[in-house]
Amino acid sequence: MGEVTRRPAGRCRGFTLVEVLVVLLVVTILLGYISLKPLSGDRACREEAWRMSRALELIRDEAVIGFHPLAMEVRPDGYGAGEGLEAGLSDSNLSRRLPAGCRIVLPEGEETARIVFSPQGFATPAEFYFSCNGRSGPQISVDPGGGVELSTAEGEPASMAAPNQN
Repeated sequence: MGEVTRRPAGRCRGFTLVEVLVVLLVVTILLGYISLKPLSGDRACREEAWRMSRALELIRDEAVIGFHPLAMEVRPDGYGAGEGLEAGLSDSNLSRRLPAGCRIVLPEGEETARIVFSPQGFATPAEFYFSCNGRSGPQISVDPGGGVELSTAEGEPASMAAPNQN
């Protein structure tokens, strides 16, 4: 009959479990580093503008529901609870310092803006924009009826959905 060839007594070629695990570990570390890198200045400003517009809407809604006036103080380096707000809301996202490279540009001559929402939903009108690394960024407008609008730097209304995490 025919002769059967046998393999030599040596090991078969392939990857060991340790080699596969090392490769998976390296890939996991690289993906983690890429996904956790700091936000770019422009993206950070867009996200801060979105977060601030949400905080303004939350304050307006709380003023109406709780039937008491609430306010937000806006400064070039951030924003925070206005007088009377601490008693109504305790969310730490309502007081924030802006990241490096991001500033709020207030109307000329103003160091601080105070936006007050009445129990009827009316508001102190305000308009300011974010400066992202020296470039004009998103704009937030609060109208006398209590509406909060977030616009892109080009003046187009921004989506009020959460910012894209890509």
